[in-house]
Amino acid sequence: MKRAFVQSSICLWSKSLVVILALGGSLASCNNDSPPPSTTETATITIPMGDTLQNVSVLANQKTQIVFTHAIPPGTVTSWKPNLSQTMSQFRVVVPTPVSLSHALALVRAAATESVSLSVLVAPASQRSTVCTAGIAYGPFTVNLTSALLPSTVSPSTPEADAQTLAVMNAGAYVICVQIMSPVALTFSLDGWVVDVKHDCAAATANFAGPWSGTYTCTDTCTNEPFSGSVQLTVAQDSTGKASYTDGGGTAFFGTVCGGEFRFVHNAADETERGSLKFTGSNTAQKISTWLHSTLLCGGVCTDTLARQ
Repeated sequence: MKRAFVQSSICLWSKSLVVILALGGSLASCNNDSPPPSTTETATITIPMGDTLQNVSVLANQKTQIVFTHAIPPGTVTSWKPNLSQTMSQFRVVVPTPVSLSHALALVRAAATESVSLSVLVAPASQRSTVCTAGIAYGPFTVNLTSALLPSTVSPSTPEADAQTLAVMNAGAYVICVQIMSPVALTFSLDGWVVDVKHDCAAATANFAGPWSGTYTCTDTCTNEPFSGSVQLTVAQDSTGKASYTDGGGTAFFGTVCGGEFRFVHNAADETERGSLKFTGSNTAQKISTWLHSTLLCGGVCTDTLARQ
């Protein structure tokens, strides 16, 4: 993305529970002066993780702790239920080749009798340093393993975010601490996770699809120096209102068109960004988003002035 460059070292698992795919209604006109009132949409969605949780190393019989920042598109989520059973198919696990007979026997015993314990804690992004000890706790969850040491079942399988957690998620970027205890050392990747969600979203009445270009200006509390430039992006939108866009640098943003507004989010190892795109004319639009550096907890607001090509 077009942002000031800030050096940092990022933990494994950073980036995050990235990116909500859309929940919307049918397409209608290209512009809308009087959007319908918001309604509650209910859907089961798969949140793509990108390279957030790729090749994560887990130690044997020791707590592995991962902290990352995440955001959802702006709006009001009223229910958030991760479907962990369906998420099992999104995991890929690699167990190191045994280097000795004792190591091989340990793997066999683990697959036959053991399971992985997983706990999750959530807090506002400003509480990154304390989330693992003072965050809103969920779990522990028990993940049973197959003979090939792949996750098979999980219990409980459908936790539900409480009102306090929903308030944190709706307020902006938040931080997550994942704690894992495994009987064997392994490396895993999570391609996406499945969530049953309700949020305020009227049926789509605008079509943002196509190439856009224009200019942007951003504030930056990391350097206290604003930055600006030109921007090109391409929006894809389907008949249900699901939408995404890719900017000139190849960064992907995902979201949904609610009424006449495209709400989107991007979660990365070093940054989260969420915002919305609205028409200002038949083929002109303004995009406003907030971004946050995931570890330094500084950021800013970007305003784009765009024209569809």
